[in-house]
Amino acid sequence: MSMNRITKLLKTARENAAVLSLTIVLAMIFCPSVVKADGGVVRATETQGPFIITIFTPPEISRDLPAEVAVMVQRRATGEVMMDAAVDLSFIPPAGATIQSNGLSAIRATRDRSANKLLYGSSAVFPSVGDWQMRASVRQGGENASVSCLLPVGMPARRLAGLWPCLALPPFVIALFVMNQWLRRRPA
Repeated sequence: MSMNRITKLLKTARENAAVLSLTIVLAMIFCPSVVKADGGVVRATETQGPFIITIFTPPEISRDLPAEVAVMVQRRATGEVMMDAAVDLSFIPPAGATIQSNGLSAIRATRDRSANKLLYGSSAVFPSVGDWQMRASVRQGGENASVSCLLPVGMPARRLAGLWPCLALPPFVIALFVMNQWLRRRPA
C-alpha cells in the first residue's frame, strides 16, 4: 500500500470516530436516563385479610392534572389476581387544604377505567399541593380490607420543560449538516 493510501484511510477512520463519538454523546443526551415499564410506581403493598393489595400511581403527581391511580387485588393464599372485587378509593387532603365538590373524596375504581385490565383504576385530579392520604377499600363476598398510603402532590412541571426535545431537534440537525459539509470540503 502506498503512503498516500494509508494516510487517507487514517483520516477517514478519525473522521468516522469523530462522527460516532458525537452520535453517542447526542444519543445519551436525548435518551431518557431512567426507563419505567408502564410509568407507575408502587406506593403500597399490604396483606390484609384474604387479600394482597397493591397501589400504583405515576412517579410524579401534579396539582390540577389527571393522575391514574390503580389497585391490584390478589388472593392471599394463591397470589391469583382477583377480577370480581369492589374497590373504592378515598382521599384526605393535606392539612389546610379542602376538597371542593369535584367528587375526589370517594371514587369507585373499576377494571374498565384501567389501561391494564388486571388492575382496578381511576383517574383523580388533586386540587392542591401536599401529601394526600389515600385509602383503597376492597370488598369481595363478605370480606373487607383497606390499605392506606401517602400521595405526594407537587406543582405541575413548567410547560417549556416538556418541549425541550422538540426545540433541540433543529439545532441538532443543523449541526449534523454543518459537520457533513465540513467533512466533505476538507482536502483529501
